[in-house]
Formats: sequence, C-alpha cells, structure tokens
Amino acid sequence: PTRPILGATEGQAWNRAARILEQIQDQTGGSPRHAPENEGSRRLLAAAALAAMRASLQHWLRTDQTTALPDHISAAFDHLAHGLR
Repeated sequence: PTRPILGATEGQAWNRAARILEQIQDQTGGSPRHAPENEGSRRLLAAAALAAMRASLQHWLRTDQTTALPDHISAAFDHLAHGLR
C-alpha cells in the first residue's frame, strides 16, 4: 500500500496537515452552519476536529490500509458529530 507523504518528519507532516485544513476552511468560508458563539467553544471544536484527523491518520498508518484514509476520517467526524448532538 502507498502512504501519502506530507513531510519528511512527523512534525512537518502535522504542520502540513494543519495548513491543508486551513486551506479547506478558506475555500469553504470556514464557518459551519452552527458555529460556536464564543472563542472557547470554537477552540474546543477545532481541537476536537484536529484530534479526529490525527487519530484517523494514525489508525490508518498502523493498519494494513485496506480502507481508504478519507473513509476513516469521515467515520471519525461522524462519531464526533454524534457526540456533539
């Protein structure tokens, strides 16, 4: 199986992943339908989203990678969304 190369080191890979997320936010307007009203809630939501991304990527890298990475990420965000209802 192939792995995406985001950086020469794990730190560089996570920095690049964060930049990719920022680009997605910029392209989509960066505001969800039900955006948190205060800074603390926005930071908590961002931290949860990054944790979901990180957990998905780590799980995918540690397994045989027969499931596509986007499927892992989608499942993680589904779980996260369910917990936020």
